[in-house]
Amino acid sequence: MAQPPSLLWELFVIFALSIAVVFLFQRLRLPVVVGFLATGVIFGPHGVGLIRRSDDVENLAEIGVVLLLFTIGIEFSISRLSRMRREMLIGGSLQVFGTALLAFLASLPFGLRWTESVILGFLLAFSSTAIVLRVFAERGEMITPPARVSLGILIFQDLCVVPVMMLIPVLSDWGRATPMKLLQVGGISLLTVGIILFAARFAIPPFLRLVVGTRSREVFLIAVILVVLGTAFASSLAGLSVALGAFIAGLVVSESEYGLQVLSDILPFRDALNCLFFVSIGMLMDIRFVAQNIWALSLFLLLVLGVKFLIVTPVVGFLGYPVRVATQTGVALAQVGEFSFILALSARDYGLLTDGVYKTFLAVSVLSMILSPFLIRGSAHAGERLEKIPDLRRFFPSGTSAAAEGEIYSAEARPVLIVGFGLNGRNLAQVLRRMEIPYRILELNAEKVRSAAREGESIVFGDSTSREILRKIGIRSARAMVVAISDPAATQRTVQLARALAPNLPILVRTQYVTEIDGLYKLGADEVIPEEFEASMEVCSRVLRRVGIPGNLIARELRAIREERYGMFRDEMIRPAKVSELPEGILGANVEIHTLLPGAWAVSRTLRELELRALTGASVIALMQEGEVHSSPDPDRPLVERDTVILIGSLDQISLACHLLDQGPEGSPIREQVPSGA
Repeated sequence: MAQPPSLLWELFVIFALSIAVVFLFQRLRLPVVVGFLATGVIFGPHGVGLIRRSDDVENLAEIGVVLLLFTIGIEFSISRLSRMRREMLIGGSLQVFGTALLAFLASLPFGLRWTESVILGFLLAFSSTAIVLRVFAERGEMITPPARVSLGILIFQDLCVVPVMMLIPVLSDWGRATPMKLLQVGGISLLTVGIILFAARFAIPPFLRLVVGTRSREVFLIAVILVVLGTAFASSLAGLSVALGAFIAGLVVSESEYGLQVLSDILPFRDALNCLFFVSIGMLMDIRFVAQNIWALSLFLLLVLGVKFLIVTPVVGFLGYPVRVATQTGVALAQVGEFSFILALSARDYGLLTDGVYKTFLAVSVLSMILSPFLIRGSAHAGERLEKIPDLRRFFPSGTSAAAEGEIYSAEARPVLIVGFGLNGRNLAQVLRRMEIPYRILELNAEKVRSAAREGESIVFGDSTSREILRKIGIRSARAMVVAISDPAATQRTVQLARALAPNLPILVRTQYVTEIDGLYKLGADEVIPEEFEASMEVCSRVLRRVGIPGNLIARELRAIREERYGMFRDEMIRPAKVSELPEGILGANVEIHTLLPGAWAVSRTLRELELRALTGASVIALMQEGEVHSSPDPDRPLVERDTVILIGSLDQISLACHLLDQGPEGSPIREQVPSGA
């Protein structure tokens, strides 16, 4: 019987074991990335030996990294990266060279050659783009401040792979190196990146446009793979890392109209090959070497994590972020990156790293990758605790602008506080401005703050997880608070602090997922609006309109779904101890506030003429006229524009009453019951 091809057997074993390990890790609520790494460590050539070291597997794993960086490039367009230039250029350069310098100085007492210390410092300066972004994506935190800062620094690190790769042969033959040669290395790197970016921008979009003209999905998919691998190959020929070339290709595609379709088609390949990448990284670690040197490696691991954390955290603080964000970013970037393995192998081949240092570096790097997802999980809580240390806060920005030195609002102003100035915050501010309701925006993105301030928005730079900042923006005198940020941990902390500072403040929270509703209500939110649920409601509404269902019936159905869905999460908080304690008749009742807009059918008619209760079953319990609330309104006083009618009744009754007030009996089920002459 013929033996199966070795590559086919390796892939079969890797995927089979990965499924089993990842299934176990998900049951234990452990990060999937750690499961892939553990598969390589346990079943690799230095473990059980079920997976033998294969160059073919490593090549496929490298394609996985290429696809990962390509999809990241699509998700983070050139325009978006330009807004991250401070994090990328200032934060990235301070982190890379600061870490390299500190690691260089820390390694000298161990008797290493200075050239070996230099290259080791740069190897430790790089972090794992694949792991950091994978963990943030799994947690739904890709657009949070820690993820944004981390990405900026990671991109700069990837750019530095090229000059470090070129520096290795220079260091190996340092006696012949000159300042001009060093400048030449840096210049060639920048020029190469520029040429590839220019060529990709003017070649890829027209090529994709031509392929789309064939109207064949298969041809389009093949063309996308050709673009990814072709750009990566061109980058390698120019001396760049293949992953950086793929990232540039992704950035270019993101600016075209085909970005979303390309992303959709390439994701399945990326996820499958990323599994190979992480398994191949785990295969590098020699368990026997770790067992024999466990104490030395543990000390070295703590030193690496500590050095990187102590460099990254102050750098992020220098960029203007508070302690919490700086801590989370410092922890996220504390591990060693995948490109360091490639550089380490090259450095060993050039004689810059001894075999012992190389093995130690590999073991510590893999261990740091395995620990990283667990550390990132706990970093938010650690940041909150560090933020409470007064001596530490002096070295970080307080998270507020100079305009917030005292409480911004007097008690009379009573603003609506908007936390986060993304799409939701911007739309809400626009509505409040039109309705002449005072509001104040709190935003942690400094560039958004500057841009909005130029447009005349009432906006302050600040971190909503700071008790001091919430006080300064006038939370105790606010009319309401809307939390519309994309950081789940910061959202929870903000709600918790706001409820503690202002027990009676109405707090409305926009969140991404329905699963987050329960926790936010327990922390004190009054209303939680999950985006995925409201999007499904909008789809239902539009479908029903298209098939000709009347608007009042659509409103009734959507109200019923909302009551049922949101009620699931709020039952314990809004129900009394015993249902029997409720007054008879109040069960199932709803209160609706309805303002009469210009042209409403009820304008100029009296409540007696309308006979709302008789016709619809809904009752008018109050009427607001000219700013005054009348709990016993005059039934013979004509209603005017902008009067607000407060109704009570069932969902169906209120729906009928609102329809009658706005449009009259036309098209309504109560048409035959409307009194003559009404």
